[in-house]
Amino acid sequence: MSETLPAADGLKRNVGLFGVVSLGLGTAVGVSIFSILAPAAAVAGPAMLVSMLIAIIPMIVFALIYSFMGAAAPATGASFEWPRRFVHPFAGFLISWMRIAGSTAALIVLTMVLVSYMAPVISLPSKLVMFGIFAAVFLINLAGVSLVARSQAIMLVILLATCAVFVFGGAGHVAPENFTPFADKGLIGIFAAIPLLISLFLGIESATEVGGEVRNPRRNIPLGIAISVALTAAVYLSVAVIALGVLGADKLAASSAPLLDAARVSLGSHGQLLILVCAFVAIGSS
Repeated sequence: MSETLPAADGLKRNVGLFGVVSLGLGTAVGVSIFSILAPAAAVAGPAMLVSMLIAIIPMIVFALIYSFMGAAAPATGASFEWPRRFVHPFAGFLISWMRIAGSTAALIVLTMVLVSYMAPVISLPSKLVMFGIFAAVFLINLAGVSLVARSQAIMLVILLATCAVFVFGGAGHVAPENFTPFADKGLIGIFAAIPLLISLFLGIESATEVGGEVRNPRRNIPLGIAISVALTAAVYLSVAVIALGVLGADKLAASSAPLLDAARVSLGSHGQLLILVCAFVAIGSS
């Protein structure tokens, strides 16, 4: 029989399994896919697909640790609460501020990626876009975690739908010769691309940050993280296969907007709009 732990600190447990998956998958499947494929293709060639499979392994271990902790000690603000409770209050303080600084820097980089993708269609002032995104994220979080989960769910559906159109629309334009020679960069290239591709999976643990507001956390957090890992791997692998198959490793490596270029080839003018929508939603979900 599943156990529903009582709410702590007056927080309402209104995040279910779908909310956990939305938070984890929505954060992990983000703008990184728009910027990482080109350098990974430059380093490993078509064998970047092998690098991606290997990159999943440490993230599975990472997810298992967070699943265990999220089920055993669900807490809101887990990145602060766990170190504070199990190590020292100063450790919680330090780690929390490191995460805040890192997330702020990541948001700036992601905004720059978004602006660069939209530049061929519309010129946007990067600082204004950055301010707008910061303000929107702040207001959504201020409204409460349930709105965050619902917003993530909506953006996730849009993101997965656009990725599906990209994958199925591009499948007919995949050229098998673009995958040969497969490992021309050798083992060094394969292993050199792994650190780049590991970053694709960061964020899967995000759902543990609202553990104190998850219904039946002993079931929903581990299951939600497991589903998030599986879906994230499936999305990234399928998008990478199509991008490689449509453009080839050399063109993919040389492109400043690889998914945009691949979508133009396979979907024409509609592909450009599709990828712009996907990029905008991706940064919002991240």
